[in-house]
Amino acid sequence: MDKSLRYAAVAGIISLLSLVPVIIFDILKEFGRANQKFLFIYIALSFISIAAYLIFMWAFKIIGEKTKNTLLVAMAYLTIILSVLFYLYDMLGLLYPSLDNVFMGVAILILSGIVGIPYGIAQLRLKKKLGGVATAAGVLNIITAACFITVLLAVVGLLLLIPTAIVEIVLVFRASKKL
Repeated sequence: MDKSLRYAAVAGIISLLSLVPVIIFDILKEFGRANQKFLFIYIALSFISIAAYLIFMWAFKIIGEKTKNTLLVAMAYLTIILSVLFYLYDMLGLLYPSLDNVFMGVAILILSGIVGIPYGIAQLRLKKKLGGVATAAGVLNIITAACFITVLLAVVGLLLLIPTAIVEIVLVFRASKKL
């Protein structure tokens, strides 16, 4: 059993659980219902979520190396880099609200979708070693990414993020036992 993958799967759970209140705060912020006293909680939860997510994504880099799936390794690195940039953009948007605009939101959606499709394809390549859960993760990532690219279906993509994350967590737990 690979303990580093197991810990990364637990980090995925932490990331997912901390992301839910962050999304709620983002929704409140968009409708002008969030106030300053929630700002510290938002920043703290965002930091916990991104730190845990980066650990979780590192698991896919490890899985890619163990299975010689270079596309997965590359997409894990790219996702990590983009996640850090998106997090910094989000935090800067709190300090400089003028940075937070529709164009950047659309650009982030499209870029996430463009990266998500090859990431999903790389997960599909894990089927032989990790079974149907790899197929489920890959298909969900591809569908989610396609929704983001269309922009009009972004809400569907956002809703798909939760089941996608859950399947990916199961995938990493399985990889911790099989690889």
